[in-house]
Amino acid sequence: MKNILKTKNKGFSLIEMLVSIFISTLIMLSVTASFASAFKAQKKAREVQRGIEEAKGALEYMAKIIRMSSNVQETSEVDGVSMYSKSLTQCVRFSYDSGEILEERCSLKAGSEEKPCENGNQSGDCTGSYSKTWITGEDVLNDLEFSVGGDKIKRVTIRMEMSDDYDPNAKLQTTVSARDYKDINPMED
Repeated sequence: MKNILKTKNKGFSLIEMLVSIFISTLIMLSVTASFASAFKAQKKAREVQRGIEEAKGALEYMAKIIRMSSNVQETSEVDGVSMYSKSLTQCVRFSYDSGEILEERCSLKAGSEEKPCENGNQSGDCTGSYSKTWITGEDVLNDLEFSVGGDKIKRVTIRMEMSDDYDPNAKLQTTVSARDYKDINPMED
């Protein structure tokens, strides 16, 4: 009887060891998959946040330039808006091209200071060619619209729709009034 008890307490059998290794491997694989999924979700959230911040920065930049400009109008040559920036003393045009926002600037010719960049025809007012700058990264936006309104004080509404790579439901919009008050007579009713 004593010999039987001694043989049963020698340790784990091979089958028991294989089952325990298999179960611990399954647990480790599920924990690793959970961590990988969490890291992937965090990376995607950072990309979405970066895209939204980039679009908001571009929106604020355009609003600042529009606010300090005169002769603001929609352009017929490209889908965009053009103006004369008093702070930059240049004609400026913003447009949308393949998911990116393009800013174009040119210096004025002598004698065109009275009504610079009129009718969106900036090339006739410029000395030389435009300097072009992309103010958003590639494929940040699906759509960009400019809407110019107002008689004496121009209002520009800028609407952005984020790319599907970032957040397909995110839409940004702002309305900016150009602070060009020279044409307003306070005595008019």
